[in-house]
Amino acid sequence: MVKGDEPFKKLLTQGMVLKDGAKMSKSKGNTVDPKEYIENYGADSIRTFMIFASPPEQSLEWSDNGLEGCHRFLKRLWALSYKIINLEDSSFIKSKDSLNDECKDLFVKINDDYEKRLNLNTVVSSCMEILNNINKRFSSAGAECSKEDLITTYDFLLLALSPIAPHISEQLYKEILGKELQDASWPSNEFFEKNETEVKYLIQVNGRVRANIMLEPSLSEGEVKQKAKEHENVSRHLENKDIIKVIFIKNKLINFVHS
Repeated sequence: MVKGDEPFKKLLTQGMVLKDGAKMSKSKGNTVDPKEYIENYGADSIRTFMIFASPPEQSLEWSDNGLEGCHRFLKRLWALSYKIINLEDSSFIKSKDSLNDECKDLFVKINDDYEKRLNLNTVVSSCMEILNNINKRFSSAGAECSKEDLITTYDFLLLALSPIAPHISEQLYKEILGKELQDASWPSNEFFEKNETEVKYLIQVNGRVRANIMLEPSLSEGEVKQKAKEHENVSRHLENKDIIKVIFIKNKLINFVHS
């Protein structure tokens, strides 16, 4: 018995590897030869498949098709990397939609999956989505995003994959970004904050919601108050009323209290 708290936050017990619905066992003859698979697909592909195939606390069913799918994913990552290194500054095409903003929800999800939920399988699926988002920006004319956006998104993709596919992540980080992955740091909390162009305000009259409107987050209390009063349903409930108090919570709500 220990007198203090346990020296960890959570116990995670991993599942077993199954083949044909049964636990792998030499006595059952249902094992796979790791050397053969490493020679054909590489250790990173095997690691990626085993993490992607199921949540860590559940058993996973070995699948050659699943392994091949993860191998194709890493090959697409490799191919993308050499598209990036061959881009010239003139190859970047201005886009109204930021690649970084497009992937922000995936960045946040990966961060939470690593730090809180330990859903490593969905880290892989989110990385696959980020890769798809980057690839969609490429055309014969170049890359439809800014250079800074592309490098930031690609940098995080390799960082996120590095615990799962360390060999390819390390090599590409050095060859494409010119940096050592072992010297890289996980992004700060600011990186995961969304740059919202609008926020939703709840508009209340005497505590009852009468409307909600989308406004710029930089607006002052006075500006929000004026726009809220201009809303048809709000103005109807304030007509001929004496406002005695206004409760304002920045980027959340405004409540008009009348007598």
